[in-house]
Amino acid sequence: MSTIYRIKQSYDQLTETEVRIADFILAQPNQIVESSSADLAHLTSTSPSAWNRFARKLGYSGIRDLKIALARSEQVKNDPANILEANESVTSLIQKEGQLVEQSLQGTLSLLNQSDLDQAITWLDQAQRIYMVGVGGSSVVVTDFLHKLTRMGKQVIHNPDHHILLAQFAHINQDDVLLAVSYSGMTNTVTVAADQAKAKGAKIIAVTGFHLNSYLAKLADCSLYIPAKEGNIRLGAIQSRFASLIITDILYYGLVTRHLDETKASLLASREIVNNIK
Repeated sequence: MSTIYRIKQSYDQLTETEVRIADFILAQPNQIVESSSADLAHLTSTSPSAWNRFARKLGYSGIRDLKIALARSEQVKNDPANILEANESVTSLIQKEGQLVEQSLQGTLSLLNQSDLDQAITWLDQAQRIYMVGVGGSSVVVTDFLHKLTRMGKQVIHNPDHHILLAQFAHINQDDVLLAVSYSGMTNTVTVAADQAKAKGAKIIAVTGFHLNSYLAKLADCSLYIPAKEGNIRLGAIQSRFASLIITDILYYGLVTRHLDETKASLLASREIVNNIK
């Protein structure tokens, strides 16, 4: 996972001292690797302990772990501005949509952890039943993934009626897996479902924005992160929806490749049945 990108996604949630450290890293990432903790503290008017707290807040064990991650990662370029203006031309809108898609793709791939993805695929593959929950734009992602897994022959539990869905969670158990999709990680229906899954011993896979205060991410057994900023004007779940679909598509590909011949047969069988109503 890109350290620079992780810092950018967490920036708005940092304290004043942490912002000074973050600004220094973003401006001079190479110097971080080459400087001692004492030098870094002096250059930012902070302290070595403040640097260690900052590193731990981002998920590292300390400043040494942060420096190693910085040394291994590539610096992420500044994101393009994607601010809508009044009466923009169609040409401009097409260009900005291209920027949004590219930004979302690169940001999502930068945040993905391959071992977490592999673990999530294994849990989905071995699950007795796969429960899914997502609200608003996230429900589009869940419905798309539901369609794919159903055609594979997976037992999937989902319902667009939240009351019915949560009632179904009374039967979730340790042999099941919950896939929860929430950009904020704080959506009430999603967190209630996750709490129930946790209490019953089910594994929780979260597709969520990289927010330091995400309740869902803290509760999940495996978190697959998407970029946590949609721009100055959030007209809807545009980038987050696309980013979440990237992740669920990768999960789907992983499941397919583990049972390629069986999946091909299942897809053909489901297509033949659907063709009967055309």
